[in-house]
Amino acid sequence: MKILFYYINKFRFDHLRGEASEYEVYETDEQAESWRLAFEKELTDYIKERFIYGACTVIGTSDADTITLTAFVESHKFEPKNMWYVSLFH
Repeated sequence: MKILFYYINKFRFDHLRGEASEYEVYETDEQAESWRLAFEKELTDYIKERFIYGACTVIGTSDADTITLTAFVESHKFEPKNMWYVSLFH
């Protein structure tokens, strides 16, 4: 199994408001979709059991006879009293 990590900067996220903007629409890849759905169902069940505030999604792509599934997992609890800010400019 080959696992690749990508740094994707295709959207903006406002952490204080919890809102995404400037994102790209994902188009379903029909060849990968059955694999994507099955993996996302299992991953969602796993996340629900282990992370109270967790969320996940899976994106599938294909190229000839190769199907690539990319999973995104996020979990955190917002705690206003535990926020900190560092300024590099005074």
